[in-house]
Amino acid sequence: MLKNCIPFELPGFRIRSVENTDERLIISAEAKSCRARCPECQVMSRAIHSHYLRSPRDLPVSGKRVRLVLAVRRFRCRYAACSRTIFCERLPRVVAVSAQQSVRLATALEKLSLALG
Repeated sequence: MLKNCIPFELPGFRIRSVENTDERLIISAEAKSCRARCPECQVMSRAIHSHYLRSPRDLPVSGKRVRLVLAVRRFRCRYAACSRTIFCERLPRVVAVSAQQSVRLATALEKLSLALG
């Protein structure tokens, strides 16, 4: 039901809440998958270590600022030979690793810079 409240996709996420104010659209979402692949050894893990929130900048919608609040998990790598014991799930279709902006915003800025450059 809430998925239809936002005018764009958040692939890999389940919408938890949408708050629509006069100036801002706040979208809270959590990752759908119950497992993640270790970026070091590529072994899948279901062992959740902890959670944290990411709030990447995003494109405005209908003249309103969009604030994404994404609940992301850290997993334990269970492969004994792997040098990485804890890793964060990767969500490359929404926000790149360590990025401060969404893929939607990064793509729009790239197109704008190419057009103006």
